[in-house]
Amino acid sequence: MSLKNLLVGQKELKNKVDLLEDSVNSSFEFVHGRLEDLEKNNVALEKKVDKQGEAIEFLLDKCNTLERFSRRNNFRIVGVPVEKGERCIEKVEKILREDFHLDNVAIERAHRDGRGLQGKPPHILVKMLSYRDKTSIMIKARDVLRGKDYYMVDDLTREDLKEKKKWKSHVAEAYEKGEKCRFFAGKWRGKDGQAKKFDG
Repeated sequence: MSLKNLLVGQKELKNKVDLLEDSVNSSFEFVHGRLEDLEKNNVALEKKVDKQGEAIEFLLDKCNTLERFSRRNNFRIVGVPVEKGERCIEKVEKILREDFHLDNVAIERAHRDGRGLQGKPPHILVKMLSYRDKTSIMIKARDVLRGKDYYMVDDLTREDLKEKKKWKSHVAEAYEKGEKCRFFAGKWRGKDGQAKKFDG
């Protein structure tokens, strides 16, 4: 093979290498551009998801607030045995009359709620006609029912019940230090009514 042919072959090979290099560079630029576009889209999508998450959280909080309001006249009586043919309203009226010395309080409705757990009787769910009557009963309940086989609790929403249980040990520690807390409107609160903040 002559020198001339070698030079021609070398030139053709260089041209092919140059073309291949251009092709690779073009492909790299295309892929790089696509990656930048995807990153921008991903950032935009993350912001959109964050906003939607905040909106959902806001709506869930509003729903919980509305449900809490719908239960404000309610309380539950825990530990009252089930009797055949019982009328729950009459049971509640008897408890309020004999233990609380309250006559003629207006009960909108009362019924068993659920099946009961671990062999315990289902709660009696009570809805009072008056929020003032309900509040008065709950304030007296701890002292009035001390030593009884049953007790009364607020009818909490699922979210509020989770919040109450979450800080139960912290509340017990505060109580041991002489600080009393009360769970109200979805938060543990001190004597001043302000929401407590616990670590953990």
